[in-house]
Amino acid sequence: SNITGVEKNELLVEQGKTKNHNVYTVAEFEDKFAHKTFDVPFLSHIIEHFQFQDLKDFLEHYLEYLKDQGHVLIASPVFNDNFYDDFDHVKPYTHLGILSVFGSNTSQVQFYSKHRLKLVDLRYVRNAFQLKFYRALALRTALYRFPRIINQLLHLVYRLSFRLIGRPIAWVGLFVKIHSSP
Repeated sequence: SNITGVEKNELLVEQGKTKNHNVYTVAEFEDKFAHKTFDVPFLSHIIEHFQFQDLKDFLEHYLEYLKDQGHVLIASPVFNDNFYDDFDHVKPYTHLGILSVFGSNTSQVQFYSKHRLKLVDLRYVRNAFQLKFYRALALRTALYRFPRIINQLLHLVYRLSFRLIGRPIAWVGLFVKIHSSP
């Protein structure tokens, strides 16, 4: 397979290897691929787990593995009422935030990257509007059925609208690496 995975969680790496996936720990990846470049790294639900300075360092490190004119695909949740349900989410980032550091150097941020990215395409992932913060839903009390029925109706509206009427839950951006400065 031409797909290579990098995973911080060693248990997940071992599970992937038992399924014959090309997945490596961070250390294994850096040892094996120290001088290799890749066409399209896919960073799926990773960037929201970093503080901004650590994210800049992380992206700069992995953009070293990206060929010039190569593409990077980033998928990340947007801020919504579910964002902090993932216990280790730190901060939601948007494509504009990425471009403020890795783009044209025209935004007023504390630092810029030596790597330049340009946004090529952007899509939003949506889910149906749902009632969430109701005691009856969390505890499944006698009143559980009422918000559940409303959620089912909201999901029906979402499906009938061809998934247009819903709330954005994530974005997926395709960026091209323009160049890197030394």
